[in-house]
Amino acid sequence: MRFRAKVATILLLLAASASASARDLANYRCLVFNANFCLRLPAGAELRYSVPSDFDLYEITVGSAVIATMYAGNGIRVPPPGDEVKLTRTTAGDISVVHAGSKGVDFYLRPGDQDDSIIHLSVVTAPESIETVRELVSSLRPCRAIRTGGQRCPVNRAWSKAILEAIR
Repeated sequence: MRFRAKVATILLLLAASASASARDLANYRCLVFNANFCLRLPAGAELRYSVPSDFDLYEITVGSAVIATMYAGNGIRVPPPGDEVKLTRTTAGDISVVHAGSKGVDFYLRPGDQDDSIIHLSVVTAPESIETVRELVSSLRPCRAIRTGGQRCPVNRAWSKAILEAIR
């Protein structure tokens, strides 16, 4: 009986420590796919998807709060590098980072192939949502079309690493 009590206590402690900080979802399979990226939703998050015009719109929510918005399309204007815009080059493409003050951070991801759609990711960095945002970002990967059909989305931390550094 004592052994079971010890095991139960250890499991409770592990569960408590796991919920205290963001989980790294990079090695888990993606559940949400676009032609140029894929991601996995953190536990408790929901996705709303629409095509309002010539772009795809993804809104990730927890409860009633939007924690991240993603636009993917060719009409997105990327701000030029400057005082408020930091350009980061990665193996998966370029990322322009624009800090939106206490509200959050905007990221413009331009995949390596210039014909691919630009992705505009806007995340909320409020204390109550930052851990869930980190989990979401850890799962973000670039995808490439395969000639025979479908797509390949290998584990590639280039985007998530640069984004996580910007929202620390």
